[in-house]
Amino acid sequence: KANEEVIALLTKAKSLNVIPNKVIPREEAITFLRLNKKNEAKIAFQSYLSILLEDYKTNASVYGKELENEIIWTKTMIYKIDNL
Repeated sequence: KANEEVIALLTKAKSLNVIPNKVIPREEAITFLRLNKKNEAKIAFQSYLSILLEDYKTNASVYGKELENEIIWTKTMIYKIDNL
């Protein structure tokens, strides 16, 4: 029940788009995994990965290692979903 509420709140946050929050897809993906919704989790992780890769292009000199680690983690999560 709580995880369903989290998804509803994240959906609302996305629709408000007051300050685009780049980690919403990450939080959605983790919550979808808790709900055993693998396809939705994978889509959210792929969306998050796209955001990270775009950020890496523009901010690599500032957040390079942090972004690299997050990209690796996200790719690993996508791989694990494919093998669940």
